[in-house]
Amino acid sequence: MESVKILLQCPCEFTRIGMISLLNTHDSDAKANRVVSVSSLEQAEDVLVMNDKLDIIILTLNSLYYNAVELLDVLSRRIPIHHPGSKIIILTDKKCIEALKRHLKGIENFGTILEICVPIEKIQSELLKMDSLDKSLTNSAIKANCVLSSRELTILKKLLHGKSISQVAKELALNYKTISHYKRSAMSKLGIRTLHPLFIPF
Repeated sequence: MESVKILLQCPCEFTRIGMISLLNTHDSDAKANRVVSVSSLEQAEDVLVMNDKLDIIILTLNSLYYNAVELLDVLSRRIPIHHPGSKIIILTDKKCIEALKRHLKGIENFGTILEICVPIEKIQSELLKMDSLDKSLTNSAIKANCVLSSRELTILKKLLHGKSISQVAKELALNYKTISHYKRSAMSKLGIRTLHPLFIPF
């Protein structure tokens, strides 16, 4: 049996160490998994671009470090292009789970979203479920249309970084109403009424 190449992104060093030991447990007849472990989402993006094949991608969205739009950007742009056959597991805060599920329904290789404080046994259970799924993933694993457009992602990111709709409109040389439309459209697609579920205080 071939080894599985895994990208693990988590800002907490202790969680990464525990996950690595979990991911490296294997049968005596199987090769050890190869785990690439990074702490930041930016480092994960670099790994996504530089590695030719990752089987499992585990990303952490922690309210202390990121906002959900940054993760949605990686999921919508980097993974479909570089790793369409990879299975994705996301660990996040409870308040972000529903919005992420709505966005990820357009991505077939999406595995699961787990609350960040879930016991290690639950993560192990999800990994076993993924392993028992059909392993013949193809490059057509990503549907043509992701839920949020790149413009919607860009606008949400700018708004979550503290810019007003007027400032975003001026920056992008668009009308105030156009920016407002993109914001409402994105929020509707994510099933939220305000940006609060996506906002992470700095």
